[in-house]
Amino acid sequence: MTAGKRAVADDHFADSDTETQRDHPTRSSQFALATQNIALAVFASGKGTNFRAICQAAVLEQLGVARPVILICDRDCEAMTVAQEFGVPAVLIRPRDFPNAQAWEEAVIGELQTHGVELIALAGFMRLLGARFLEAFSHRVLNIHPSLLPHYPGLNAITRAYCDGADSGVTIHWVDAGMDTGEVIAQQTVPINGASLRDYEAEIHRAEHAMYPRVVAQIAAKLLDERNATKLST
Repeated sequence: MTAGKRAVADDHFADSDTETQRDHPTRSSQFALATQNIALAVFASGKGTNFRAICQAAVLEQLGVARPVILICDRDCEAMTVAQEFGVPAVLIRPRDFPNAQAWEEAVIGELQTHGVELIALAGFMRLLGARFLEAFSHRVLNIHPSLLPHYPGLNAITRAYCDGADSGVTIHWVDAGMDTGEVIAQQTVPINGASLRDYEAEIHRAEHAMYPRVVAQIAAKLLDERNATKLST
């Protein structure tokens, strides 16, 4: 994949047609994949705080059978530094490097298939996924959103709810072709309780960082049960 740029922890992941980044100290990946694990990909476009929470949960053995095996970014972002810190391969696949959205999605799908990915967690990923991608990973793509959907979808959800004086919270949902419109998996209310906007934002983010790894672990356990049941029936 010549259009991608890979950030790696060691030479094991280096390819001749990708650019290896060594700008920051790294440590070896702690997330070895076994047959009774679910390979998890995380997509990010920003700071990577939810990605960090997922990796930290894996380190503490609180992610169940899920193992972060790759980070996909659509732009240069801080999340790639987080990936280096935890030794997770990070691949930058910029839409602008492809003739159209479909070609970009095919490149991403190919990268995920190379890593045997079975579950995807969007974590501050600022791009809608199309029908081809969602068909390839049907009911395997999660997203986290800082509001109680269907209220306040889209950008600036916390600020909009706060300005309306509405208690908001966190939603984890399956991804469909719309913006924050997929089936809800879990929600948690975070009351304002007289907090400033800054403190309220921090409280919602703390809820996200606790909730996302827990739900990822639950979904991964179900996927592993389904995989094992399929093996037993064949």
